[in-house]
Amino acid sequence: MLSPVFEADDILTFPESQRALYNLGLTHIPIINVNNNCSTGSTALYQANNAVKFGQVDCALALGFEKMQPGSLRSNFNDRPSPMIPLAQRSRDVEDYVGGNHGPHAPRMFDNAAQEYFMRYGGGVEHLAKIGEHLAF
Repeated sequence: MLSPVFEADDILTFPESQRALYNLGLTHIPIINVNNNCSTGSTALYQANNAVKFGQVDCALALGFEKMQPGSLRSNFNDRPSPMIPLAQRSRDVEDYVGGNHGPHAPRMFDNAAQEYFMRYGGGVEHLAKIGEHLAF
């Protein structure tokens, strides 16, 4: 049983991402689309790994397609409020407390979350390294 876990970004629409596999002759199989900001690839690999590990499938395939726009990440949907507004506000609140962070917005949010965690519970970069080592395939 084959179950591909398909990595897509928000630029590709659902039919386009399905068509990428159909053109390869991979039809009549489950396809899961993943979009998780900077963690899309690792999320797709994680899902594929778990599907095999827990016996849902015998074999899983993780594919990656990303179409980036020039410059920093930004919303492509200007016709509605961003669902990221509460997270962005919390990120600014953390920056007010720990000091300014002037990098691109998406990496800043990850950095600010780590800084807030360290402030609350202790730890540092060496702990993140241990987590990465533990989660490595």
